[in-house]
Amino acid sequence: MKLLTQTTRYYFMLAVALLLLSIPAIYFTLRTVLIHKIDEELREHKSSFFQSLRLITSEKELEVYKHFYEEFSLKEITYKIEKDSIYTTEEYDSSERRVTPLRILRSGVYLNGKHYELLIRESLITTRDLISIILFVKAGILASLLAGLLIINRKLTKRVFTPFYQTVSNLKKFEIDKDSAIPEIHTRITEFNDLNKALIQLTERNHQSYISQKEFTENAAHELQTPLAIIRTKLELLIQTSEMTNEQAEIISELYDASDRINRLNKSLLLLSQLENTGTLEREPANLHELVLKNVNLFNEIFVSKQIVPKITGSNSIFKTNIALFEILLTNLISNAARFTPDGGSIHIQLSENELIISNTGNPLLNPEKIFNRFHRESNQKSGTGLGLTISKQICKVLGFDLRYSFKNHEHTFTLLFNWSDYP
Repeated sequence: MKLLTQTTRYYFMLAVALLLLSIPAIYFTLRTVLIHKIDEELREHKSSFFQSLRLITSEKELEVYKHFYEEFSLKEITYKIEKDSIYTTEEYDSSERRVTPLRILRSGVYLNGKHYELLIRESLITTRDLISIILFVKAGILASLLAGLLIINRKLTKRVFTPFYQTVSNLKKFEIDKDSAIPEIHTRITEFNDLNKALIQLTERNHQSYISQKEFTENAAHELQTPLAIIRTKLELLIQTSEMTNEQAEIISELYDASDRINRLNKSLLLLSQLENTGTLEREPANLHELVLKNVNLFNEIFVSKQIVPKITGSNSIFKTNIALFEILLTNLISNAARFTPDGGSIHIQLSENELIISNTGNPLLNPEKIFNRFHRESNQKSGTGLGLTISKQICKVLGFDLRYSFKNHEHTFTLLFNWSDYP
């Protein structure tokens, strides 16, 4: 989820919550204030009635008073009302044909030796309508404010974050093997300026480190080749001498094997270093079946000696890749299967448009999670460098593939997923 979307979502949730909470709060506040105002008016009406009551001397005058002031109602009762009360009720208005909410003050009156119940009514229709209008206007204002805030926030944030998006775009285009730093972006936002400057310094240091490491590995590999070649030559000369005991010949043979292993290890480390610092690769069309068959034939002698008949099944596919690296990947995986399959075992290679599966029989590993680690071995064989599967994993990373290992039903399985949708 983008930062802009997430921040806008929080703003929206907060605004909606405030809107939902403010409407009932405003409603009850207005209702309380207006009813309190009406109650005060009812008490003032009562005070006016008792002042007018001093001038009323007969039942006839009382009826006239009631006729002119319909909100007053007197009803003769047989008991005395000790305390005034105010309450809300509803009555049906026949003229309006609707139920009318009323606020009523109930009080006691003693007149001409008789007890009366005094009811003073005040309609709440106006109050209710007023509250509804105020709430409607308030809700409209809050909704408009919410919409305005969202629109302004979205447009303003996009404008503010433009330098950030530009910096991210420049980082995506940056290639460590190219002699070009990411361009500097000038903006009024201090944080983005600091971020851009820090990234420029970081990319420049990484480029220099890449150049230094590349030069070092190339020079080291070149310098090692010469003494290794001299050692191998001298050992070959020693082997060809006539005056040599069997013990000496065995020692020289072991030294020759060790120098050969050092030579292969040097080439593997150089290749691994180059893979870890690989930039843009050239790609060309490749035939999967032909490449697999070509690399399988390289190990025919091992297959014959171990009485193994590799089985190749599935459909062929044509795709674009770096053929040199892909052949190294196939060689490492097939070589691994050939060396670690027991005599009389089986190797099965399945081809499809989206994956390549290489399975071989064998015993389970003690530490399968370390199978792609450098120099990790679970075999007594000393012919390998311990870097084959590590190099294969790194090649997959460079080519955009995914290499997985599993063991099931006494079979080691390496699955190579091509992931064309994520292909760089």
